[in-house]
Amino acid sequence: MLTIREVSADFSSFLGKEVRVRGRISSVRRMKKSIFVDLIWAGSKIQCRFGAGFSQIPACGDLLEVFGRCVRASRGEPTIDVSEVSIISQWKGETDYKNIPGGNTSSLQAFLPGSYERVYFSQVLRNHLRNFLVSRGYLEVQTPILGKNYNGGRSFPV
Repeated sequence: MLTIREVSADFSSFLGKEVRVRGRISSVRRMKKSIFVDLIWAGSKIQCRFGAGFSQIPACGDLLEVFGRCVRASRGEPTIDVSEVSIISQWKGETDYKNIPGGNTSSLQAFLPGSYERVYFSQVLRNHLRNFLVSRGYLEVQTPILGKNYNGGRSFPV
């Protein structure tokens, strides 16, 4: 399996060959007989074309693995003409995946549905361990960060 960066960087050498790449859908454009999808991964982007033979087209935010032939679109854009697609993970959120605010557990659950339980479990475990140590008389101390201008003009040496 190739990365999107490898395919898009040297697309002329892959022209006419079949490739398999993974990525997250950033946009979907519906045309008359085709649907064009932009896949992104690690800062790289490539366009994929789904023909009329696909009954279910994934939505924005879904994580896919596509297999197809590298071609140039009518405007000359590097495109993968998709022949097979497998959905690795569907986007479960009601909001656009690009506009996720930080610190919201519902956003975490939407973005990583399988990882939410692991993050929640580790937080519960950490809290139980902290409560146990406090009950035994241990004192939790936050280590200050010492450095030049850490907090601007309000920082004082400890």
